[in-house]
Amino acid sequence: MRLFDNPVRRLPLAVSLLLLVANGAAAHSVPLNKEALAACVDKQRSAACRYQGHHEDLYIGTCQYASDEKLICVRNKPIQSTASGQAVSEPASEQHKAHSR
Repeated sequence: MRLFDNPVRRLPLAVSLLLLVANGAAAHSVPLNKEALAACVDKQRSAACRYQGHHEDLYIGTCQYASDEKLICVRNKPIQSTASGQAVSEPASEQHKAHSR
């Protein structure tokens, strides 16, 4: 008799596969990072962005669509440590672009 010829033996395999798929889908349904969302307010897709994370680290990237019409700052540079713990402002070039719109 082969291992999966018996329907009773197939059930645990089917249940295991369903749990793996369901767990993977749940992993991508976490709330979006508020700082990363705020970094892209009033910006367009692919615009440069930066924000300070909850460990006082600086995240630098570009605005990308996360869902529907929400833009979120997606890191594409190495995380930078801000030892002083002070807020880091946008570079002057980014401030100029934001104010000229």
